[in-house]
Amino acid sequence: MISILQQKMLNTFGSKKGFIKHIYYHFAYLIGFEFGSRIKFVGNVERLVFVCKGNICRSAFAELITRTKYDIPVASFGLETNSGYVSELNNFLEVVYECGFDLSKHRTTSIEDFKIFEGDLFICMEPKQSLVLQKKIPKANVTLLGLYGMNKRPYLHDPYSASKGYSINCINFIEKSIENLTKSLSVKNK
Repeated sequence: MISILQQKMLNTFGSKKGFIKHIYYHFAYLIGFEFGSRIKFVGNVERLVFVCKGNICRSAFAELITRTKYDIPVASFGLETNSGYVSELNNFLEVVYECGFDLSKHRTTSIEDFKIFEGDLFICMEPKQSLVLQKKIPKANVTLLGLYGMNKRPYLHDPYSASKGYSINCINFIEKSIENLTKSLSVKNK
């Protein structure tokens, strides 16, 4: 049996590992480490590209929300996946469907199969992904989605095998962060 405090931690950070990574990356961010992300973008942002590990949960949902709610070109891919996979049902996808969103048509895209354009802004879910992307695409505009949340979270844990409680929190965090990100872009483009 888990305590109320443990359940709150699981619902907020996804897992014990997610909590530890959150603390580590949040502290690193507070002391000035930016993980290769850029707050000031070079050139005009013409398309938002969401990036995560498998392109099944976080980046796929972020792409869907952006495409549904905003008039902005958008795409997504995974750093450690193959193209063409269908997302198998998990707690996160169940919650996504319960919230009225449909990811059944989404197919994974690997970085190797992704066509990069000059005006792309790559938005990663984890600092490690940001650093990997900077090595693969040195001149890319890269940022972390969690830096646009109400409470800045450089690390957004993968909800693939997390609880439904965390999945709900992750969905809400992604939605609010995208809203804040798009507002910041419209200010920069004026």
